[in-house]
Amino acid sequence: MSSPKILMTGHWEPTAIYNKPFMGLTWNYYNAVTRAGGMPILLPYCGDMDEYIEMCDGLILTGGYDIDPALYGEEVKYNTVEITRVRDDLETALWEKWIKTGKPVFGICRGLQFINTSLGGTLYQDIPVQCGVIHSDVVHKITLGEGTWLRGLFKNAELTVNSFHHQGVKEVGKGLVVAARADDGMVEAVVHESLPIFAVQFHPERQIGDWRFPEQTDMTALFDKFVEMVRENMAAK
Repeated sequence: MSSPKILMTGHWEPTAIYNKPFMGLTWNYYNAVTRAGGMPILLPYCGDMDEYIEMCDGLILTGGYDIDPALYGEEVKYNTVEITRVRDDLETALWEKWIKTGKPVFGICRGLQFINTSLGGTLYQDIPVQCGVIHSDVVHKITLGEGTWLRGLFKNAELTVNSFHHQGVKEVGKGLVVAARADDGMVEAVVHESLPIFAVQFHPERQIGDWRFPEQTDMTALFDKFVEMVRENMAAK
């Protein structure tokens, strides 16, 4: 079987180079997918989205700026909320098409938040203000829930992860099951109860190979698992 093609959404900067838009990803995303046996493909913000959806076998919704609160029925409450509506619109259109294919989805950081809101959930717009805790540029422990495949994957109830977010899951989206929480109760991972969808709030692509700090849990198994899910889905068709 050929390498599974993994479609990835990119970070959008409206005025990054020569005051013009830039989109892309840090190399560690590509590295993580390649190490797991997948072929990473970046979705451009132009062209025929349907062709990418048809030719790709799995989807990774990557990190980035904040989800527009309008997508979960709220107005912006704090000046810390940084929106890229062009990305929200692109990923919304992508999600509506992709979810119909039944192909696996893996959300990372913003990707978890997007999946949650797309399934009817809501977010804390600013964790420090609303919850009184810090989840930006820190390392902390998370506890994996009993009975989830994530706990079986790592064979450990406690993992050490990075943290680079100021927003997080408030109300959990329809069909999602909380698979991990931080000690302060913040949702750190979700899995869908029936669809091949899962997501984490931390950045596992930064916890693989040379990117990983010694105190952090090796996340190689997470990408291996995703590519395995993709292969199984391909074989079933």
